[in-house]
Formats: sequence, structure tokens, C-alpha cells
Amino acid sequence: MKKKMILLYVVTMVTILGLVIFTMQTMGYSIIEQQTNLRLLSLAASKSNQIANLVEQDFERASLIASRTQMRKSLIAYKEGEDPKNQLIRMHNIIKDAAHSVESIQNIDIVNLQGRIITSTNESKINQHLINSDVYIKGKENRYFSEIMWDVDGTPFYHLSMPLYHTEDQYTNLQNAIGLLVVEMSVERILDILKDTTGLGNTGDISFLSLESEIMTCIRLKNQNGEGFYIEEWPVDKKTSDQDGIRQQILSVSGEDIFATFNWIEIREKQWGILVKIDQNEIMEPYLRMYGYLSVAFGALTILGIFVFLLGIRYSFYGIQKLLEGAEEFGKGNLDYHIEVQSKDEIRRLADSYNSMASKLKMFRDQMENLSFTDQLTGIGNRRLFEEEMIRLDAPHHFPLTILMGDVNGLKLVNDAFGHTLGDQLLQMAASVLMEACSRAHVICRMGGDEFVILMPETTTIEAKETMERIQKKLEETRVGRVELSVSFGLATKNTVKEPLGEVVQQAEEEMYRNKLLEGKKMKERTIKAIIDTFFESDPNYRVHAENVAYWSYHLGEKQKLSKEKLSVLTKAAKLHDLGKITFDQDIMNKSTVLTSREWMEMKRHPENGYRILDSVSQYKEVAEIILSHHEHWDGTGYPRNLKGEEIPLESRIIAIAESYDVMTTTQPYREAMSREYALKELQKNAGSIFDPVLVQQFLSLP
Repeated sequence: MKKKMILLYVVTMVTILGLVIFTMQTMGYSIIEQQTNLRLLSLAASKSNQIANLVEQDFERASLIASRTQMRKSLIAYKEGEDPKNQLIRMHNIIKDAAHSVESIQNIDIVNLQGRIITSTNESKINQHLINSDVYIKGKENRYFSEIMWDVDGTPFYHLSMPLYHTEDQYTNLQNAIGLLVVEMSVERILDILKDTTGLGNTGDISFLSLESEIMTCIRLKNQNGEGFYIEEWPVDKKTSDQDGIRQQILSVSGEDIFATFNWIEIREKQWGILVKIDQNEIMEPYLRMYGYLSVAFGALTILGIFVFLLGIRYSFYGIQKLLEGAEEFGKGNLDYHIEVQSKDEIRRLADSYNSMASKLKMFRDQMENLSFTDQLTGIGNRRLFEEEMIRLDAPHHFPLTILMGDVNGLKLVNDAFGHTLGDQLLQMAASVLMEACSRAHVICRMGGDEFVILMPETTTIEAKETMERIQKKLEETRVGRVELSVSFGLATKNTVKEPLGEVVQQAEEEMYRNKLLEGKKMKERTIKAIIDTFFESDPNYRVHAENVAYWSYHLGEKQKLSKEKLSVLTKAAKLHDLGKITFDQDIMNKSTVLTSREWMEMKRHPENGYRILDSVSQYKEVAEIILSHHEHWDGTGYPRNLKGEEIPLESRIIAIAESYDVMTTTQPYREAMSREYALKELQKNAGSIFDPVLVQQFLSLP
């Protein structure tokens, strides 16, 4: 009997503990999967909205170009034969200025009603016929938005086309059309949106999809640094599938052992989408490790239980019955059940052990539940909490209910220059300011990436604006290092039951994006200034070297008879040519011995780092291009793109000579300064291999 009871107890305990572990593991996986999918869906929706806004902005810009009075007058005069040559020149200058003023425009064509291109910013396209293309056929009837196309270099773009009329108020009267405007838009800004994978760890991936006929075209970045992209095509059976069916087909080819979500964007009858993926192993690894520890702990408790059971088998079966009842309740997942044993023997101790284990498991379950509602980086609520609170607060006694949305400006630029650690600190500080400025009744959540939202029950628009002003004032006083903390806000208020809360959220988000368009550029410029100041203050030698390189570059540029404008750009690029080194460890920069191969590979990335930082601000784009190529060699052995000869920008070739001369004639951590004569001989020695031989000869003549 004793052996049977022991055997029964062992089998029961192993089964129950197995069920508990299985239940907790299944519950934990379900919560993690749900939280991850919500986070990915939030990110996909956010990216979709950003892309939709970009396309609408492109339409608005194209419409502004089409509405230019001088261009329409010139086209009418050209059509009527009034000095057609000068009219073409005027129209060409107008569209050329328009293309230069909008960086996303690659080309603009003006097409006559017979489908012939009469003028274009790309002069090789003039007199080409578009009569058989959708750009002409559909664009002359209404505003037309093309599918994604690729040029000969494999670079994606799309077309916008629309009729041109006598006057602005005749847009709907096709009889008054006098021509057609065709604008070729770059997809580069869409790719910039895909580059920001904040919150997706090391294996996260964002792809842009375009559905045409039964082919889904996928544009996917090669890596999280945004260096290049892949283009893939997937067959899609549209005849037998609705949108959900197509979504499942897309997810099925995305790969196994991943979490993935897909979000449709329908823009002017074009079906686009955003696919967000992340490796399951990256998400689940810490939780699986925790389950392993729990399994060991449960196994130890099982052995302890058997030992205690052997000691207490001779006592009352009443205590054993209570233990069995408790084990059954635990097996059902009822962790609130408490085993009551009156005796003070081993049975009581075993019951207390089980009760303690149940309390710890309950605490762990509650922690898991809390984890599913908390943003792990900032400690505030996440998107799941936001959606739950939206349902709870959407009731008349909470009205007026105000939604305040915020987006941190310049986060990607900070990540590129200072690393994701500082970017995370920026997000944490933003969350801290929001919590400090808001009341306890407000629900503060991070929607993912750089977006925050605050639910304000029983708060009018005026009261919400006062809170927003309080937040803005606190943000103006806040710095993370030298970086300003800037957030663009938008708000909207629900006052009645009839107003859909989803539309109120959308209104707040649209206002936020409008404000971000106005504030984002200024914030980028201030962030760039902070980056430059931080770089030069990190080591006084950087500023001295920069000034020397700028001095020699300027005088060599004068020898080339560069204009004042080009000399200004050259001098600025010379001063900032080493800005990409801000991302390096200072120990590498000051190392007095030979760099290891790994350190040297890191050092060679500074032109790309500097380009990535400066290229995001329009006023530094020319400077960024020059910096990117200042370590290219005349014979093509340089880096990062192995350009050679005159493929290398003239300004980059000038800086290469000026920098080498200053490095040789200045004391370095690893050697003393060389003489001017030695440095000039080295330049002559490497003319035609590293340096432009003509520029070297001109440099030798400088005083």
C-alpha cells in the first residue's frame, strides 16, 4: 500500500507540474506573440501613414507646379505660336527651378495634347512621344498616379501626371486642357522610412510592397543601416483571394519561425503595403531561458515533495487529501487556491511549500500580464494598453476626451551620430517629461518608434493645450548631452457619443504630422549643430586640423578658379570632413600603435558616417557628397566606392591633398611631424596613384 501511494504521488506530482509548466509556457508564448504582433502592426500602420502622407505631399507639390500662372501663360503662347522658342525656354526654367526646390523630384516634363514632350528638365527626353503610355492616356483625363518603376540603374520611382488648364478654376473641364504635366518622383524618401527600424532589434526587417495585376513587388533593404536594397517579385492569386487571402499569401512567403504583420495602403487606387518581420528566436530567447529555470525549480520542488511525503505518509490521510485537492486546483491553473492543513507536522510544511510556490507562480503570472501592457524601454504604457484604455474611456462620463499625440523630432539623426543608446535616452527622457507634466488621470503610452499618445479623460481642448504648453516648456529646458529634446504635437477632442474615437485619433495624428513638417527641419539643423560642436569639443586637435585642411583646400580651390559659392561649399566640407569619426571610440583615435585590421575597417567607415549624418539636412547635401568621396584614390583603390579619376568630385580630390599634407606636417599620436619638403615629395610620389596629378602640381606652387 505504501509503495502504491508513493508511486501514485510521484506520477501525480510529475503530471501536475508538467501541466503547470505547459500552461505557463503556453500562456507566456500567447501573451508575447500577441504583444509582438500588436507592436509590429502598430509599426506597419505608422509606416503606412507616413508613406501615404508622402504621396499626398507629392501630389500637392505637383499641383502647385501645375498651377503656376507663368508656366500656363507660356504654354498657351507656345500653343498659339507666339515666340515659341522663348516660351519653351521660360517653361524649361520654371520646371527646372521647381525640380531644384523639391529634392524628391527627379524630373518634370511638359507634354502637349498630341502626347509629345515639348520641354523637360531631362533634355534627352524632349520630343519623345508618350501617346501610348498610361501617364499620357490617364493623366490627360484626371490626376494619375503610376505604379512603381525602375530606371536603367535599378533605382525605383513613380510618375504623377495631370492636365494643365487655362486657369486654376477650370480643373474639371477637360475641354480647357492645354497640355499635360508629368512629374517623376523619387522613392528615396519611402526607403528612408524603411531604414528606421527602431524597436526591431537585430533581426527586424521592414519591406515595401506594390501589387500590380497578379505580381507583388517587394522592395527590401539589404541591412538595418539602409545600405542598398533588394527587389523581389512574388506571384499573387487575386482571382481566388480577397485582401485577407492576399495578406496570408504574402505572410506565407515571408519565411518560417518569424513574427510578421502586413498592412495595406490604398492610395488613389494603387495597392501598396508594409510588411514588418522579426525573428521569433530573438523575441523568445529570454523567455525560454526563464522557463528552463522554472522547470529546474519545479523539478527540485517535486523531489522535495517526495521526500516530505515519505516522512509524512504515516500521518493522517486527511492532510494528504487536502494536498491532492490543492494539486488538482494548481493543475487547473487556479493559483489563488490555498491549502488549509490544521496539523503542525510535515504535511503542514508541505502545504505551506505548495502555497508559497502558488504565490510565486501567481506573482510571475501577474508580472507577465503587466509586461504585456508596459513599454520596456520607457516604462510607460504600450500600444496594447492604449487600445484597452480607448475602449474603457470611450464613454459619456469621460467626455470631453482629448487625444494628444507626439512625435520625437530628429531621433534617427541622433541614432546615426551618437548611437542607439543616446537615442533610447532621448525617448526615456521624453517619457519622463510627459509623466511629470501630466496628471494621474491621463494615460500615457508609447505607440512604437518615436511616437507617444496621451489619453486625457474629462479634459477640454483648452485644458489640453495648457498641458501641451507645460510639456513644451519643460522640453525646452531638457537636454540629453548637447542634444535638444523636441517633440511635435497634435491634439483632437471627442465631445459627443456620435463622434468615432478612431477619427478623433486620426485628426490628432494628422495635426501632429503637419506640425512635424514645420518643426522637423529646424530641429534637424539644431541637432546637426550640436553634433558638430560635440565633435570639435571632444578634442582640440580636431578643430586645428579642420582649419588647416580648410585653409589649404581654399587656396587650392582658388587655383582651380572655383566660384565663391563653390569655394564656400569646399571650405565647409573641408572643416567637416572628419565629422563621421564622432561615432568612434576615442581610444582608437588617440592610439599610438598600429591599428588592428578590425580598427582600421572601423576607421574607414568615417566618410560614410559623415555622409549619413549630413545628408539628412538639405543645406548640407553638397557637403555630404564631397565628404563621402574624400578618401577615394585617383587609381580607384580608395574607399568607400572605389571611384577613380574624374569620377571623384573635384572638391573631394582637393580635400584629399590638403588633408594628407596637414597630417604629414602635424605631430600625430604615433609619430612626430614631418618637414614641408618631405610632405611635398610624398605628394609628388603618389601623384597619379592616390592623388590627382594636376592638382598636386598646383599645390606645390602654393606659398
